[in-house]
Amino acid sequence: MGARLFLVLLVVSSVLSFRSSCHVGDQKLPFSIAFLDRAIEQIEFASKDQNTIFAVTKSSSLYFSSDSGSNWVHIDSLLPSVSVKVGGASGVKAVIPTSTDSKVWVMGKGQQIWTTVNGISFQYYSFEDKPFQSLVPNTLQSDYAFALRYKSSLCVAAGCATDLYATKDFGVTWVLIASQVYQASWINSHDLIFLSSQGESQAFPLLIEETILQRSDDLGDLYNVALNCGAFQKVDSSIYYVVENALSTQSILVTSDEFQTFQELVFPPSLDLSDLTTMNVVSQKDGSFILHLVVGDESVAFSSGKNDISMTPILIGSLSDSSCSSIRTAASIDGVLLSTTVISVSPQTLISFNQGTEWAPISLDGNDVVLTNLCQQELIEIRGVPGLMIGSGYLAGDSSKTETFLSADAGLTWKSISQEQNVLLQQTNLGSVLTLSSASEQTSVLVSVSLDEGDSWAQCTLDRLLPNGGSFKIEKIISFDDPTSTRFLITGFTSSSLSGFVISLDTLPLIPSECSQGQMKEWTVKGEDGECVLGAQTTLYKNDPSSKCHIVTIPTPGSPSICPCTPSDYECDGACFEEDENGYCINVCEGMDEDPTMQPALCDDSWSKTQGYRLVAGTVCSTSQGLDLLPVTTTCLNVVSDGPDPVDPVSYYSLPPPAPSIPTVTNDSVIVSNNTQAASSDPDDSDVLLYIFLTFAILLFLVLLVVGVLVTLWFTSSRFRDKVQSLPFMWSQKEKYGYSIAEDEEDAFPVERTPSRTSSRTLAEDIFDFSDSPSLPAPIKPN
Repeated sequence: MGARLFLVLLVVSSVLSFRSSCHVGDQKLPFSIAFLDRAIEQIEFASKDQNTIFAVTKSSSLYFSSDSGSNWVHIDSLLPSVSVKVGGASGVKAVIPTSTDSKVWVMGKGQQIWTTVNGISFQYYSFEDKPFQSLVPNTLQSDYAFALRYKSSLCVAAGCATDLYATKDFGVTWVLIASQVYQASWINSHDLIFLSSQGESQAFPLLIEETILQRSDDLGDLYNVALNCGAFQKVDSSIYYVVENALSTQSILVTSDEFQTFQELVFPPSLDLSDLTTMNVVSQKDGSFILHLVVGDESVAFSSGKNDISMTPILIGSLSDSSCSSIRTAASIDGVLLSTTVISVSPQTLISFNQGTEWAPISLDGNDVVLTNLCQQELIEIRGVPGLMIGSGYLAGDSSKTETFLSADAGLTWKSISQEQNVLLQQTNLGSVLTLSSASEQTSVLVSVSLDEGDSWAQCTLDRLLPNGGSFKIEKIISFDDPTSTRFLITGFTSSSLSGFVISLDTLPLIPSECSQGQMKEWTVKGEDGECVLGAQTTLYKNDPSSKCHIVTIPTPGSPSICPCTPSDYECDGACFEEDENGYCINVCEGMDEDPTMQPALCDDSWSKTQGYRLVAGTVCSTSQGLDLLPVTTTCLNVVSDGPDPVDPVSYYSLPPPAPSIPTVTNDSVIVSNNTQAASSDPDDSDVLLYIFLTFAILLFLVLLVVGVLVTLWFTSSRFRDKVQSLPFMWSQKEKYGYSIAEDEEDAFPVERTPSRTSSRTLAEDIFDFSDSPSLPAPIKPN
């Protein structure tokens, strides 16, 4: 790369650059600075080692660095026809890296595209007839890319629908996949999914009754996937969510097998999705996910169980003209969520440490903190440093005074680090060094530096003013992907000439020695009141500020300590259960066809009956040591069922598969808070009455059977009747003489040859021996 860069420098314009330094206390921090024609609009790393960097300025110029930003060259002259106006514009609009080192797409402001594999030689393609709206490379196959292109130059401003084109050879040839396409995405290394319109209108937004979701296999054959779709959203490489409209209602479908089959998400009966305006997938992991929906004037977040499609509401807020609502994962720690929404009439920022089951306001010294930039998804999570994040906002009750707040323990506690709202903050070396810059213009202070997670800050003062003179303003602080790096890139512009600059700053002199394991400090992830997070306490390692060393090897987290399950580890079990005012999960589907408390129609021996709760997705708590609210195995009642109606295979496979049955519990379920056991509620009254009725009917039937047999013998056998009538006399003789006078008669009724009657058997039992008969069934006890 060094030899190639030397050749580049012979043919391109040189960039003014020099070395300088700033001081933090008595410690000198050297840096290099390069001046560009204007401030930087976009900066992109184009290699895994992050040595290769491209930058696009606000004057549409392209710059290149091969040494991680220490030196830069202006390479517009290497782009063929870069100054030629195509479609009324010239210059560079954006740089789009691929998954292959140094293989980059460069989009022009007109209708031109360049490609390069080394940052030096470029291939040029002009598309004057159909300008590009967007271009998306395939992350698994760098030669594959698709582009949405307007039908004509007139459509750029009008917002018309676009045509979908794709290439397999890094832009050399393009093929038209479909027309009037509004949304597209890669499914895998070679297949596309896209949303198009079948109507005549080319305006946007499109009419949902005319839309169709289609699939293209290897940029060739097309297949219809679903009709009347409003949009789709890709969460990861395999999970997609589709909003479908049918008969004036809306539904949300999920697919995880590349659009082969769909499952419809099940929401509480009270939710009317016809008013759905916004859907956002907050998180998805291990078969569970969280959705944030805006339905009418309500903002609602839902959680699913693991591999479950039944959605449980976890947070409900309201909207107004001056408010916003947002929910997102936070602190790079599973289970931690932050949300800013309107509760009652005032906006609040809430935090959850158990995937949304419980929420609490974030606070500083007892005052609630409202993070306003959370609504714009601008909360900063410090990459590679779990638990560290900042946001801007105000203390509740004083919205006119904006501040910047920082948390180093996943949002459990907060501190104010600046009285300004839009400050820039970044970290290096796993949070060993934090760098902060003011949003206002500066003359002598480059940045402020903290070595103790924001508890104290020291200014890095320039040894001399920037050569272009006067004040300057910093726009971005960029850290490198390597979490152990100690370097920053700082971009901005000078106030006098508006020329841009790039500074490469190394903080290694502040933390010169290498850290040993003994110099690391332990930090345990904890929720409110020291509670476990998702059923465990995990120990992480951070740099000890007093050590002043830099981390060379990423520390391995300690083994999680499993905690006993508590009520906070559970949520209501699906769409048919909602919390009442006391926090208990009640069945809102009782009496409906969807009522999951009913025994399944096909029940073989036993079934799992829910207690109304399910474990929060991702929790690893121990039910044997704590609260056990998992489903209870219940014996099936003798219910005769002909089974479900037959399903037509053709229609079955063309529609989403039916949702699985959802277990549930009665309305009186109780969580015992002072014990680790769950008190199950009594059965429903209807069940108790049924058991009593069945028991009484069986007993009555047996009594009538015995009486019927006795009566029949009485009237059909005179001999039997005569013998029974003589029993009192025979019995008196037996008691008097020790034997019966009937003993000498051959046909006498047989009686015991004992001096006295000591048996506990009744007379009827002596006559009819039931010893070999089955015993009466015991009354059925309610579960």
